[in-house]
Amino acid sequence: TNAIDINGNFENSAGTFDANDLNVNVAKNWTISGGSFSADVAPGATTQTVTFDSTNAAAVSGSTTFNNLTMDTSVDGAKTITFTAGTTQTITSGKTWTLNGAVGKVLTLRSSSPGTAWKFVIYANFTSGTYIDVQDSQNTTNGNRITAGANVTNSGNNYPGWIFTPTLSFSLDSNTVTFNNLNPGNSYTDTKTNTVTTNTNAENG
Repeated sequence: TNAIDINGNFENSAGTFDANDLNVNVAKNWTISGGSFSADVAPGATTQTVTFDSTNAAAVSGSTTFNNLTMDTSVDGAKTITFTAGTTQTITSGKTWTLNGAVGKVLTLRSSSPGTAWKFVIYANFTSGTYIDVQDSQNTTNGNRITAGANVTNSGNNYPGWIFTPTLSFSLDSNTVTFNNLNPGNSYTDTKTNTVTTNTNAENG
């Protein structure tokens, strides 16, 4: 059975759009503005997947409960997907959310209002793919988390929701202390105040 292939925008403003267990490929925007989306009205649908394809920038507006969801730029090329701040995208329990990019084909995930999170709900922990740049992405509904794969950029405000490999760096300011004439019997005292700056990307700061 053929997938529903949408080369432009998908929008549902009233009623329920039933995919009837057909896969849906959408190239641009996904908007639920008054209606809802159903993978299949029959219970037990297990294979239906919504896939964001192409390199077109896409916006996800409104809250949707997806069956399987795929955002993988490793084939078509780099893509930015922007989610309306404050909305929630839910992955049905037992289903999968594929997030993946590749070298030169980064998947960028952003909020429509930088600094204000877009939400997601998952029912199991999982590890993302590679080459993703994510910002303002949080799961505040339960304790399940996405562990970032290799080469995933934490652009901020992703807690609680994502787990990144912690790193710690520090630097000193330019003040120096020089000790002169350190010969036996001499004494020398000098005092400088140094500032130590630390940076960490650990989940709790």
